[in-house]
Amino acid sequence: MKKILIIKLGALGDVIFAEGAIRDIQQHHPHDEITLLTSPFFARLLASHPAIHRLEIDHRRPRWDLWYLYTLIRRLRGYGYDQVYDLQNNSRTNLYQMLMLSTPWSGKAWLASHRYIQQDAEHKNRQDYLSEQLQLAGVPTYYCHRPNWLWLQQPVHDLLQTYGLAAGFILMLPGCSKRHPEKRWPGYVALANRLTQQGYTVVCAPGPDEMDVLASMPGLCLLDQGKPLSIPQLIGLAQHAWLVIGNDSGPTHLLARCQTRGIGIFQKARYVADSGIANYYTVLQQDNLENLSVDAVLAKALALLTTQVEDSTA
Repeated sequence: MKKILIIKLGALGDVIFAEGAIRDIQQHHPHDEITLLTSPFFARLLASHPAIHRLEIDHRRPRWDLWYLYTLIRRLRGYGYDQVYDLQNNSRTNLYQMLMLSTPWSGKAWLASHRYIQQDAEHKNRQDYLSEQLQLAGVPTYYCHRPNWLWLQQPVHDLLQTYGLAAGFILMLPGCSKRHPEKRWPGYVALANRLTQQGYTVVCAPGPDEMDVLASMPGLCLLDQGKPLSIPQLIGLAQHAWLVIGNDSGPTHLLARCQTRGIGIFQKARYVADSGIANYYTVLQQDNLENLSVDAVLAKALALLTTQVEDSTA
């Protein structure tokens, strides 16, 4: 049995896209032990992933913290990995590759045994790059373009009962990272009002950076004992929704890979292409999201809802 190390430290969107690549690596090493080196948050998230046997934690401390770097590399080298797949591919993991010496390595590091060099960047998304990297290392790719996070869902029947909520609602994700306020579409309140007037139940599930929407959003804002829903809870909740509407954010990308139907509201066309979101959701894109009208989103939502109702009654 060989020991295989996969490196994926973050961030949320990148980890979401890499889920299929992790499955492909496991399929290529069905009888080997798969270890994931990741940061603490994603270790908790991926602890139950069916393709991962053990976890290593990287706290990503500054590289001038030489004692931390020494102990991390000593631990990794001491375990005796037979192959490393670097899905992070940044300057930090390039350094790890140099310090791990002769360990066979797939990635962009200068001294990698299976060095991947990106070419023809136009019209490619992040799954394309991961697929090309793995194929260069001899790993057949099938799941790379089909990440699926349904394995992480947590049943939310108690939560639905608490709020008196039945299946068939519209789930809105109106927030995004505080670092990118330009990705927030300002029309969610008006859209929720319009949909409510037409008889639809609108639900909002704010994340830690979106608690400010609680006072302004109509409909139901779901919390678990006053706290934002966990990612497993959010996936479980989305399975009861007829439609998801969200900005260019980690939760939107995540739910798109959980067999849901939705609308993604994006600021930049290159973000749409890079993420591959159009393979899953209907996408509305405007360079300035203030110019995206509520009427345009409403029309698209009603068209999708009509199809959903027809499918559910067929």
